[in-house]
Amino acid sequence: MTTTQNTQALRWTLVLLAACVAMLIFAFSASSDVTPELPQPVAKKYYKLWFKNNTPPPSIQDELKWWPDLKKIYQKNGYNPIWLDGFKLNRSGELLRTLIWETISDGQQFSGYHYEIIESKLNQANHHPRELTVLDLILTDAFLNFTKDSLSGKLTPDRDDAAHSNLSKVKIKNQLQIQRLDVLAVLEGYTNHDNIGEFLQNLSPQHQGYLQMRATLARYLRLSIEHPWLPIPQGPTLSLGQRHEQVFLIRKRLILLGDLDQILPQEPKVSTQQSFSYNSSYPSTKDKNTIDAKLQAIEAELVKIDPLQHSVYLYDYEIQQAVKTFQSRHNLAVNGNIDKKTRQLLNIPIKQRAKQLALNMKRWRHLPPNLGDRYIFVNMANFDLAYIERGIKLASMKVIIGKPYRRTPIMSGKIDTVVINPYWNVPYRIAVKDILPKLKKNSNYLRSHHLEVLPNWNNDSSPIDTTDIDWNLQSSRNFKYRFRQPPGPNNSLGNVKFLFPNDYAIYLHDTPKRNLFSESQRTLSSGCIRVEKPIQLATLLLNSQNGWHQQAIETRISNRKNTHIRLKDPVPVYLMYWTAWVSKDGNVHFRDDFYDRDEIPTSTAAIETSKHRHAINI
Repeated sequence: MTTTQNTQALRWTLVLLAACVAMLIFAFSASSDVTPELPQPVAKKYYKLWFKNNTPPPSIQDELKWWPDLKKIYQKNGYNPIWLDGFKLNRSGELLRTLIWETISDGQQFSGYHYEIIESKLNQANHHPRELTVLDLILTDAFLNFTKDSLSGKLTPDRDDAAHSNLSKVKIKNQLQIQRLDVLAVLEGYTNHDNIGEFLQNLSPQHQGYLQMRATLARYLRLSIEHPWLPIPQGPTLSLGQRHEQVFLIRKRLILLGDLDQILPQEPKVSTQQSFSYNSSYPSTKDKNTIDAKLQAIEAELVKIDPLQHSVYLYDYEIQQAVKTFQSRHNLAVNGNIDKKTRQLLNIPIKQRAKQLALNMKRWRHLPPNLGDRYIFVNMANFDLAYIERGIKLASMKVIIGKPYRRTPIMSGKIDTVVINPYWNVPYRIAVKDILPKLKKNSNYLRSHHLEVLPNWNNDSSPIDTTDIDWNLQSSRNFKYRFRQPPGPNNSLGNVKFLFPNDYAIYLHDTPKRNLFSESQRTLSSGCIRVEKPIQLATLLLNSQNGWHQQAIETRISNRKNTHIRLKDPVPVYLMYWTAWVSKDGNVHFRDDFYDRDEIPTSTAAIETSKHRHAINI
């Protein structure tokens, strides 16, 4: 970013902050939903005292960053509390508290949100008017800090992404950032509303996926406080029908995670000193209503001899199905057994998963409020693509994304062109970093890989004879040629390419290497996204354009004619990286962070290692 751009960005930030303060003054002065029971003379006494003497309350004077603006806000509001109804938070206060809480839950450092102070004051403020007025002040300061960070894009992760080791950092250009340039108009619209809660709501994403994650995050954080996450020790593979002492802990873990719908069991306390004896008063098996009671009594006697005979230690059908659900949510082989990998993921502390959820919630900030009537979602962490139309998923397919050292960036755009039988113009970085070294070792490399050479990048260039070119004299400093593959079965882009304007030469395309889609971790490309079902995707994108049905597309492919088809209505495409999300059925899913974008350890070993690199605390 240039100095001029930095200056302009700073100027806009200052302007929007001033507008935010003005909006806050206006909204609070007109607010009708705040009906505090806190004695007004008491609250006013403290506010007037602090602002008249220009002396903040001693307990928070070092924390307040907006003291001059606070004076204007409370003066305009008649020195009344803003976030309180009586001795508790009003709806806007509770929402602000929630937004702050979920923002800091990923362990990243955000100053000025005062969460610990807010919680402390809430615990102390019961029927203490002075503490309540202090609480209201610190909440207003937190609101201004949160608003500033939200509108400036600070809360959006992955903004500076070193996508390729040999390229400068990728600057994410998403629609939320662009909207900042018009933020004054947005804020002006909110000053017509009495309820500041509506403004607060719009400072966070309102997509259904985000709201589902909010509820899940609350549950995970509650679990991290209420239940110790004891590690399940290493042990043998456990499967249906086996009895083992670990089954009790596994059963409890699956219940807490929501994979097993049972009441939390109590570990039985039995004495192994008692001997087994048959009681003749057991119910008769002739009475069908008492068979269960008889079996339970027999089990109780068996447990006296062998505690593992208790049902909580039996790897039964319900546990097997719950394990399968857990494995599916974590993209493991679904075999229903407690193997090494399943045990490892069961042992990831719930607090670490909560941090992962909180961070991935922030990634929704890359998206515009309205995704479009039809759009394409690519979740790189799950290696999948979904085509959505009017809220319905019409197609899903596997994808291949960039290698870890050539990461596909998080970005968005609009697909405006479908290319049938594309040429592949080899990007400069691939030409000089990958192909040129191989060409120097093997003079037949171009022929064996069906590559032709053009003298430059002009549109009217034609292939040239390479006989007189000494490739050993070529390097990244003087390389001027263009390598190109013509359409055909050996073209690296396959039969179809999908273009959307962007600064990184990223696009979606077919591939002749169909076998790669069977790989589990498909970080195999140089940055572009290879799609599993290109003809289906092309058919969906072109379904509103006369003549371009599936048969017509396949016919054009077969004649090998290079064809560009412009879409009448470009379709948004969102390249996202969610290592955690909640599906429509309410299940939370987790994936490996192979791009190291999360910076949150998700294995016991990684957690121990991370303690030496950085501390993450909720």
